[in-house]
Amino acid sequence: MGKKSDIEIERGFTWRSILALIYCVIVFEAVMIYIYLMTGGLVLLAISWPAMILFAELSRLAGRPLSKQEATVIYLGAGVANNYIFAMNLLYALYYRNSGIAKSFGIAEHIPSFYAPATPEAALLRTFFHPAWIYPITVMLVTWWLMVLCDLSLAFIGRQIFIRTEKLPFPLQQPIAAAITTVAERQPMRMRILASCSIVGLIYGLLAYGIPSTVSAYGYTFQPIPVPWIDLNTQLHKLIRGASFGIATDLVMIANGLIIPFPVVIAIFITSFIVYMVINPLLVMQGISQFSQEFFEGMSISDIMQRSTLFFWANPIIGIAVGIGVMPLIRHPNIFVNSIKTLVKSKSEGGFPLWVTILPFIGGSLALTLLVHYLVPAFPIYILLLLNMGWSFIYFLTTARASGVAMPVTIPYVKELSLMASGYPGYDIWFAPIYTMPTDYTSAFKVCDLTDTNPMDFVKTVLVVAPLSLLFGFIFLNSFWQAAPIPSAFYKGVFIMWPVQASMQTVFISRCPGIFNPILILGSFILISIIYIVTDLLGLAAASVGVAVGVATAVPIATTLFIGAMLGKALEKIVGKEWLREYRAVIIAGLALGEALGILLGLSLIHISEPTRHLYTSYAVFCLKKK
Repeated sequence: MGKKSDIEIERGFTWRSILALIYCVIVFEAVMIYIYLMTGGLVLLAISWPAMILFAELSRLAGRPLSKQEATVIYLGAGVANNYIFAMNLLYALYYRNSGIAKSFGIAEHIPSFYAPATPEAALLRTFFHPAWIYPITVMLVTWWLMVLCDLSLAFIGRQIFIRTEKLPFPLQQPIAAAITTVAERQPMRMRILASCSIVGLIYGLLAYGIPSTVSAYGYTFQPIPVPWIDLNTQLHKLIRGASFGIATDLVMIANGLIIPFPVVIAIFITSFIVYMVINPLLVMQGISQFSQEFFEGMSISDIMQRSTLFFWANPIIGIAVGIGVMPLIRHPNIFVNSIKTLVKSKSEGGFPLWVTILPFIGGSLALTLLVHYLVPAFPIYILLLLNMGWSFIYFLTTARASGVAMPVTIPYVKELSLMASGYPGYDIWFAPIYTMPTDYTSAFKVCDLTDTNPMDFVKTVLVVAPLSLLFGFIFLNSFWQAAPIPSAFYKGVFIMWPVQASMQTVFISRCPGIFNPILILGSFILISIIYIVTDLLGLAAASVGVAVGVATAVPIATTLFIGAMLGKALEKIVGKEWLREYRAVIIAGLALGEALGILLGLSLIHISEPTRHLYTSYAVFCLKKK
């Protein structure tokens, strides 16, 4: 994929790609919301591949095939069509205000009206079209818009530092770009490989997700492939209390091991193994942290990960994230300096000075700080500045670099630990919109770079699709809410998951002792700094990013990545290193595409069978009554 000059780059943001994205929002978003309600967010419907392929084939049938730039915009834009989550968060806020746990801890009466309506009519009428929603929706919209500006601004900074200056590989974006190019240009050899792998992925997706979800709609259980992983804890705890081990069963996760640099995969696996097989058992044996008190034999992988992260690992993860974010800039200041010089001197694809792209982040994060200060005037404004402007930038550096070297990483509980450390006694700050987890749009810019797509086309796509997705998110969610209460047994996913989320939220708001530990944060920062310096001297600096990713990665995922990497080494012996290097991105993309289609097919069968199931149930009830 050779890089064209700016003059030769075709437009991706065209009337055809815009119409395709409008169709995605109007048709697919209701399904995405339904899946969220039914799974509690554990399964999120990915529409990027189906949407891109659908419109690529329709355009080809019409005699005007999509360009790869248009295909890129459709793929990336479909991924942006998830802003319904903001409407979902407002609905969760109303649930939390009226939940039993918030009332039992005396929190409910202290929840501010900018977070959730206080009037009972808002819950009883089950609609967003009530005057009590004006204040929280206004705060949400202002916050959302400012965060979008900050995210796009940071993405341009990330593009300059990590894509243009450091030239990081972004391994997970390469198969995406390869598949987009293959679908758009129909290269014969790549198309055959893509089609073959898609068939494998489709079969796997049907067995793992599609058929089980369809069968479960009828009240039966059929799960030939455990999802999301094989949990070996019940057997393991007979030997090692507090340990966790398993194997993630997602086919794409195995394939990702082929493309992430081998030393990084090894670092991820070793670190995650040490966390869950060595240190967590020591915590239990020595009675360290609240996690050791909560542990019981047979505790699941997900529960151990959640509780050990909450009560112990959250602090080291923060320290490691700060270290991996700033140490490369300290060790190699010329990277940052050269990037800043380029920002000052260069012009963007839009024709304006590139340094102007930093201003939305500065202005947006400052505006967010002033907004929170207005909502919670008693809270120290300097802490808000440190979080909204300082930490958000460090988080961006950490996650963008992790994506550039290996895979995305999430840094949990920064806001919560910071608020606990502040000593502020009020409840209102816990519900304020603080900006601590920017969206990673740098990865999207890398896909644009690999497909010769102008990044400004992606920016335009975000500015069009995101607000449209937000609007229809309110409309669709309001319809689901009027059909049945949310949460309720009718929407069984959030009925199960929201009480768990509320419990976690209450743990922090009630200021559970023993969670915040600055010594662990400082110690982990020093440790990762030493690791980075040593690996950098050895020419293996990427491995330190693997350590940072591994600490926050569930051991089944790390294990599966390791298995994929070892399979890659075996494949090199069979097909040759050059062949695998050329086609591995297409292999991964085909498996991902097939799996996504398998999931979508299963969900379609649910929607087709739902009326039949209700008719069958009604008939059975009628027969029972007759008897």
